Amino acid sequence: MEGPLLLIKGWLVAWAVGWVIRRWFERVASPSPEFEAYCKSRPLLVAMVCRAGAAAEARSALLARLGKRATAVATLGGWPWPNYALELEVETHENGLVVVRAIDCRLLRVRGPRPPALFTALRDMAQVLTRSIEQVWVHRALRYALDDDAAPGGWKMSLDAPGVKLESLPKLPAWVLGLPQPSAPISRSAVSTSALELSNPGAMRA
Repeated sequence: MEGPLLLIKGWLVAWAVGWVIRRWFERVASPSPEFEAYCKSRPLLVAMVCRAGAAAEARSALLARLGKRATAVATLGGWPWPNYALELEVETHENGLVVVRAIDCRLLRVRGPRPPALFTALRDMAQVLTRSIEQVWVHRALRYALDDDAAPGGWKMSLDAPGVKLESLPKLPAWVLGLPQPSAPISRSAVSTSALELSNPGAMRA
């Protein structure tokens, strides 16, 4: 009788260990060390032009939608962006600019609560502050495109559309060029070329 009981107990222990791992520790994908290093280089992800005196209000409104940890997921980006929670820094600059940078990232867990989608937070903020925000520029990698050469200057986010509408830009706007950029843009080797992973290595460059 002891044999079957030991077998059942062993199966229950293995099931419990597997459940704990999946519930608390399992991640959605393998880590990308180069992508993680890129996020720590403080890349510029979003920049907004606000009307005079409205930058502080826009910053507060966006932070309120990002939560206490100021994190978001780039759900529309190519691999590996949607696998990571981006830790963000939101700053106001002179001339009415609000700047959003990544300062770190962490792989998402398979289970458990997730940070808000970055574009959802931006859209909700823009719809509330339609008279305060004039332009929203978005890093090219935050919107996946089949063409590696799409949106070389990033994306312009429409403030009038009900959903998330992005217009590709042929070059970086002059006011974005004046903002500090990371010293080492991520390379193509950081992104797998597997079609199953829908990689977009060209979009990884700022």
